[in-house]
Amino acid sequence: MDLYRKNTAARRVLATAIMIVMVVTTCLHIAPMPAYADTDTTKTATPSPGVGVASDYPAAGQPGHVSMTKSASWVDAEAGDAKIEFKMEGLPMQDGVDVLMILDRSGSMAMTEDAKKPEAAGSAGLTSDRGLPGSRLQIAKTAAKSFIDTFFADPRVSNGLAILEFGGVPTPTIVPNARDLTNGQFSSDTTTLKDLIDGIVWHGDTYYSAALQMGYDNYVKDHDSKRKLFVIFMSDGGPTAGREGLTQAQWMKDKNATIYTFGFGNGAIDNLKDLTTMKDTLFKISSGQGYCHTDLTGAQLEAVFKQIAGKINAAGTGVTLNDALNTDNFAWSDAAVPANSVEVLRENPANGQWITMTRGTDYTLTISGVDKGSLKLDFKDTGIGLSKIKVVLSVKRTVENENDTYETNKGDATLAYTNTMGKPVQQQVVTPVLTDPTPRSMVKYDLNGGTGNPPADTNYRKGAEVEVDSDVPTRGGYIFAGWEDGGTVRKGGDKFTMPGSEVTLVAKWTEDLTKTKELSYTVEYYKDNVKVDGDTQTVKQNVWVNDPDTLSVNTANINVTDKYPGYKFEKTDPAQIPTTIADKDVLKVYYVKDASKTKELSYTVEYYKDNVKVGG
Repeated sequence: MDLYRKNTAARRVLATAIMIVMVVTTCLHIAPMPAYADTDTTKTATPSPGVGVASDYPAAGQPGHVSMTKSASWVDAEAGDAKIEFKMEGLPMQDGVDVLMILDRSGSMAMTEDAKKPEAAGSAGLTSDRGLPGSRLQIAKTAAKSFIDTFFADPRVSNGLAILEFGGVPTPTIVPNARDLTNGQFSSDTTTLKDLIDGIVWHGDTYYSAALQMGYDNYVKDHDSKRKLFVIFMSDGGPTAGREGLTQAQWMKDKNATIYTFGFGNGAIDNLKDLTTMKDTLFKISSGQGYCHTDLTGAQLEAVFKQIAGKINAAGTGVTLNDALNTDNFAWSDAAVPANSVEVLRENPANGQWITMTRGTDYTLTISGVDKGSLKLDFKDTGIGLSKIKVVLSVKRTVENENDTYETNKGDATLAYTNTMGKPVQQQVVTPVLTDPTPRSMVKYDLNGGTGNPPADTNYRKGAEVEVDSDVPTRGGYIFAGWEDGGTVRKGGDKFTMPGSEVTLVAKWTEDLTKTKELSYTVEYYKDNVKVDGDTQTVKQNVWVNDPDTLSVNTANINVTDKYPGYKFEKTDPAQIPTTIADKDVLKVYYVKDASKTKELSYTVEYYKDNVKVGG
């Protein structure tokens, strides 16, 4: 198998490789939880009305096709944790693109980032040193090899890479020189390409024009116009006077090549008499705003190289996702700093492992709005297409809807991107609705003899927070002490967690002993069935208002023996004196004459004659 592919007009003709495989997930806790079937919540995106035409959205199975679905499911419905998931997948244009990488190997590349030459690199080593650890050359090599890993990550895409190096030959005459490491051919052999990069040595001056001329002659002039071509030009210093290469760069752009330029390391400035000249030249060589990067550190150079590698292969460039969380039903898990509720990861296609992406470098995140519900993810500077991307947004339900349904978002979510034909397009997807599957049980209120207006019987899901009704019922003679359930007494406004069974809250009452009523009974005495009015007794007692209308009889104060001399007790009505008696009842005590109780009476007859008593 050939290591290189010929740069001929016979290449297959297809557009830039495009692939979007993106997963955006909204969830609260990433922990093993019960699974819930929400198969009806998956919604499929459709092209936004008025954005593009039908041909801008290739059909399923066709190169350039992009699909998006949105679904919602519970992670832990009982706890209120849910996830909302966007899945976007595109089919790449399989012929790929070509990249020409032009790397500076001039003498200043032996320096470190802070413009110090390693002590081990003396004048004798100028022609053989491959860049000591920490040198700019070694950093540039690392970045270039990282570019290769990203650029060739998807085996479905047939990409090609060529490499040129440039600098002056260190002879007494300093002959301008550029060297074509891939001999006019684009290679997809990553091992060979990395070996070529490792073999670059530093020496000479900085001749932009020689490198750009060779790149134009060997790769650009006869490049297939139907296959996209990108040029990556990297230097740590401005060009040698008269060797700027602006003419050659314009020839490349006239052939529809896209040129990225990089000014690497702050050492570029110590090696130049005029930093402004370098920046100006690199900008003029580039394809314009957004394609020229200067003053890069080593770490920044590698990061930008990886971005460009992904961007070149991406199905949709300028990708943004917009959605609005329904804050009537849900909140971010970190309400104070919503951005902390967001994690973005990229799948490594080589091993399927997830790698955390860097906010600000790989993507930007904006959460805005009065309720902090508006979400925007912007992948404009990140290549989306060679791997899956997963965005995990942690949210939590904040309300209890009696109908058990929860809209996850407000309005349609949109995915905007530039398609394989370079046209801005947009898809939108409606909001899925979650139904809470958690078992529900009834909460009932029992007034327990009182009166009031408690809530109607209400269903609550297991684990829900239930607030006890604050309405205070009333009951004559009682003080309301709260609502009792299983020995626990709760006041209005108290909260409890709903169990998985019915709860009956029973009004608890305590006696109000300040609330009394007066009861009485009457004792009447009779002599020979004639009531003795003067002897009638009325007995009164104060008792609690809800006590029975009975009172105790004070039998000691009822005379059933000898109330009247010469009379004897006959009977009572009722026949037996009770210990308790109903309010206002009458006890009657009857006496009759006692014949055995006698007294002797006598009278005397005296006779008188002429007023003189006769006899003794």
